[in-house]
Amino acid sequence: MGQVMGLWPGREKRRLVDALRSKMRLLLPEDPGRERMVELVRLFDPDARPAGAGRISVDGQRRIYLPQPTAVDPEAAAEAQAPPGFPIAYFVQLRGRSAPLDMSGAQRESRDMHQTAVLLVNGLAIRLGGLAWPIPKVASEPLHAAIYAHRPVAATEVSSVVKRYASGLDEYQDVTLGSMGVSTWRTADGRLQMEFWPRTSPKAWWYPPESVGEWRFHSSQLDVTVLRLAEPAGQADPATARTVGQIALAVAAATGGVCVDPLKFRVLKPDDLVMR
Repeated sequence: MGQVMGLWPGREKRRLVDALRSKMRLLLPEDPGRERMVELVRLFDPDARPAGAGRISVDGQRRIYLPQPTAVDPEAAAEAQAPPGFPIAYFVQLRGRSAPLDMSGAQRESRDMHQTAVLLVNGLAIRLGGLAWPIPKVASEPLHAAIYAHRPVAATEVSSVVKRYASGLDEYQDVTLGSMGVSTWRTADGRLQMEFWPRTSPKAWWYPPESVGEWRFHSSQLDVTVLRLAEPAGQADPATARTVGQIALAVAAATGGVCVDPLKFRVLKPDDLVMR
């Protein structure tokens, strides 16, 4: 477990402290092991697989890697002002194409990889009881869960499931969404909104992520249900977030769909929606 200090422990320690202060990181209370980590990364991208030197290739294009975990001693953590109780660190490796077609394309690719990696480490932190940095943009946006269904689903079929858990859910007329063929429901207090995006509606906002597997190649054959809280994901009450997760999983079970969280991970249990 962890990487061993080399011949220059002082220099290695300085590099670790600098990395803890400035690099994208995932801090964990214990090492989950490579097999378990691969299993969790595949909830983000089913193409994830073990790679050489103990690394994990996160995406099918082999641009994002999780190297072996690094052991963090209390002294290094204190010097880096990292929170105590997290002796395991993962640092992400990003590798762009060796010969980008143009500078703007390379910059765009680098930005996209960075944003994807931020989602990755934060989703893993939730599932492994850890901490990640930097905080993703979605943490400041309304908490939501999206359910992608391949078989044809009726809006009323979905709303009837949601109403079992959310009292006072009624149809709500949203002019903008309605113009795109999207049906909307909202609770009386306005805290929970349900949107049903039929397969005939534009999917610019809800294009299927990698976590839905092969379905992502057939977006025009997917109905999408979105459950959205009024509160930002990073500030939502944990109990309320779990309720949204419970409802979303119930919808997924009823429609044979796949539930995805704001970090683009596949949701397996209600706690996966707790981003605090």
